[in-house]
Amino acid sequence: MLVDINQEKADGEAKDIRHGLPPMGTADLYVGEYSDCADCDLIIITAGRGRKSGESRLDLTNENVKIMRAVRPRLWELRLLREKVEHIME
Repeated sequence: MLVDINQEKADGEAKDIRHGLPPMGTADLYVGEYSDCADCDLIIITAGRGRKSGESRLDLTNENVKIMRAVRPRLWELRLLREKVEHIME
């Protein structure tokens, strides 16, 4: 499942990935919401944006930290991330 602020882009990416999956086996890939992650065993967060012309790496990092700080609470609110972190820490 892909979750993205731009659902149209995420849908296109999901379709591209699904198109390439048949030779590798089967998988169900679709666009969803954070709440759809409730039963996921693994959540991979790849949020962030690309570097703009003339922007320093430090400036990009600071902006991507802001993005990650916006994503984490969405999962935390659903108790998803907290339960997974607690499980890993046990």
